[in-house]
Amino acid sequence: MRWATAVFVAAALLYSADAQVSVRLINPNGTLAGQYQGRVEVRYNSTSAWGTVCTVQWTIEDALVVCRMLGFTSASRAVTNGIFGRGTGAIWLSNVSCLGNEASIANCGFRGWGNTGCTHAQDAGVVCSDDLAIRLVNGFNLTEGRVEVYRSGQWGTVCDDYWSYANALVVCRQLGFPTALEAVSYAGFGQGTGQIWLDNVQCNGNETSLLQCSYNPFGVHDCSHYEDAGVRCAPVGFVGKAYPVRLSNGSYGWVEISVNGTWGTVCDDSWGIQDANVVCRELGVVNFRNDF
Repeated sequence: MRWATAVFVAAALLYSADAQVSVRLINPNGTLAGQYQGRVEVRYNSTSAWGTVCTVQWTIEDALVVCRMLGFTSASRAVTNGIFGRGTGAIWLSNVSCLGNEASIANCGFRGWGNTGCTHAQDAGVVCSDDLAIRLVNGFNLTEGRVEVYRSGQWGTVCDDYWSYANALVVCRQLGFPTALEAVSYAGFGQGTGQIWLDNVQCNGNETSLLQCSYNPFGVHDCSHYEDAGVRCAPVGFVGKAYPVRLSNGSYGWVEISVNGTWGTVCDDSWGIQDANVVCRELGVVNFRNDF
């Protein structure tokens, strides 16, 4: 694995059939650790100015293409909403739609150069690696979901046999989150389709990648998709002990926390808007709205 200890700007030059496209990563800010990371900037020829990419429809497939352009084998995470800082000047691309196997971002679908309607608060970023690509699917927010890994050109799920909090820790840290809140079993985020890539995953919890854990050979399993594994990760910036938090009705409702595996409610003595905002941020939601 390649580590970003001293390099702060990475650049690659690729040529497509219709444009000479350059891509680079700018200003890793230390929020995410491990792999090369930063705000994505592109230019469509050698004389154009550098510009950013809007996060509308920004996905791990788009990140895979960018990271391979930069010489990495994989992407760990597609980063949204200016986490790596806001750029200046042009915003060149929006609504990027890659399959993940393109040689250049210029070969993906997008709205057209400079036709974005976005602001720099929506600048996209990536975390690249020479590692196994992972994504979270079907969660309420970006910090949770069904775990899927990319192998042989297709995404597949992970079976929940031996699925544990230690496994969730590794997944969450590989995705750039500080820790895990919960390991989710029995297709808690819905059943996937197609390939089940991993089974019998067993991590100690201190690994930096699922590839360092023990597991069956890829594609060898005795599972069905009702056993698809998931995780809930703590959001970036989380400080303190990781008690899992949930709302009784998904996106709203009374607050519940899990202590030693048992869910319970929170008493409303002295409960106020500041408390609600903390809970919402922990769940990955920016603002609290009081409809009650």
